[in-house]
Amino acid sequence: MSVIALFRSILIASFVMAILSVVAGETLSQNLNITEVELSNIQGFFAVAILILLIISVVGLWKIKKWARTIYVLVALMVIIITPTLGDINMNAWESMFNDMSMMLEGILIAMMYSGETKKEFEKIPNEI
Repeated sequence: MSVIALFRSILIASFVMAILSVVAGETLSQNLNITEVELSNIQGFFAVAILILLIISVVGLWKIKKWARTIYVLVALMVIIITPTLGDINMNAWESMFNDMSMMLEGILIAMMYSGETKKEFEKIPNEI
């Protein structure tokens, strides 16, 4: 398996784990009567902006675009900065497990993007849009 195929597999797995986390949270929280976090207007705006940037960066990463690495890391930093403003967050075990797996895979992706053979692949390919 080539390094790019491995990178793309991890990228897909991370995205799938994030989706499974949301699905598990939505389906199981209804059964467990867990109250949902209500976002303020500014938090909602940032959530939508982050989601759009995440989708753009994932597409760019799939196409091995150097600029996508920067956007992906910025999105990760924005999530880290915004998360404490949400207050208490209740997650069921499945949602937490899938979320944790997604975060671990994202860490692996960031490490791969800036080291080893994957870094070389990002730097050798022309970076037009």
